[in-house]
Amino acid sequence: MELSDRERASTDPIQGVLHPVPREPSAASHAAGPVRGILRLAALLGLILLPIGSPALAEAFEITLVSSGDSAIYDRVAKAFESALERLCGGQTGAACRKVNVIRSTLEEAETLPDGQGLVVTIGSGTARRLAREPLKRPVVHTLLPEAAYQQLKADSRIERHTALFLEQPLERQLKLAELLAPGDSHIGVLLGPTNHALETLFRDHFNSGHAQQIEIEQVTDPDEIGFKLNRLLKRSDLLLALPEPSVYNRGTVRTILLSTYHRKRPVIGYSASYVKAGALAAVYSTPQQIGECTASMVKEYLASENETLPPPRHPRQFSVDINTRVAESLGIAPPAAADLEAQLRERERP
Repeated sequence: MELSDRERASTDPIQGVLHPVPREPSAASHAAGPVRGILRLAALLGLILLPIGSPALAEAFEITLVSSGDSAIYDRVAKAFESALERLCGGQTGAACRKVNVIRSTLEEAETLPDGQGLVVTIGSGTARRLAREPLKRPVVHTLLPEAAYQQLKADSRIERHTALFLEQPLERQLKLAELLAPGDSHIGVLLGPTNHALETLFRDHFNSGHAQQIEIEQVTDPDEIGFKLNRLLKRSDLLLALPEPSVYNRGTVRTILLSTYHRKRPVIGYSASYVKAGALAAVYSTPQQIGECTASMVKEYLASENETLPPPRHPRQFSVDINTRVAESLGIAPPAAADLEAQLRERERP
């Protein structure tokens, strides 16, 4: 059963409760008469005198989770965020683990949030775009949105302080997976579109820095060009690396792209678990659970900073790898196990 916001706040284990312990009167208590007089006066004036650091002295820090609609993915991200934040602060104290109230909110409620202490976490691109139009004074962490979408809204955002956890994987991680699955002097093909066309320079720089693989790129400026550009690309590529680009990879094109690459015996590396199920050889991606946990880590960094400084925008540090073994067999490929690929990627990313 889903708890209401008030019930969730009242059962939050992060919140502390004072339990005063009665003491027997002693001779020293008679000497403390003036102190009792001050306390009595403070009570009459409506003041509360508590030691610094007492849980009752500081108000709970409010984190407002905002999403649009009832998407199951949004709900999984929100639940993972709430439990991860609680787990990260389990038994700890300090600024990063102060009392926290996590409140779920609709877009309409979030648009009228009063100024004051607190943090807003948006889930999904649509929510981020809508809220970016409002002059919120509270800092905002956007999550579950592509990097390109964040760069677009950043220019026009009316929010003074904001950061983001991107949906997609860092380019280096995707390229490393491609290199693990196609070692040697193989040619990696990439279709770029209007959203990610600027990545061509990054690709060129990456493959000009001592890598054995070659990069092959086709720029798609019109959806009608996809078939032609894909066929031309596959003639000089050993593998297709699919990147998030709505004008190229969408529900209307993905089946045709996967069939074309399969008929040409060219494996595809996708960017989601659904791509692997649909026929891609492999994919590296972050699950909703991992997105929620990474977002909680960013929030904890913010709470722990001296001046409540938002961490810079970044890609998720947690990720998963999937392999379609049936496709691998059909293509005559014997890839490493998914767990082994994950371990190798993590090893390569260690500082």
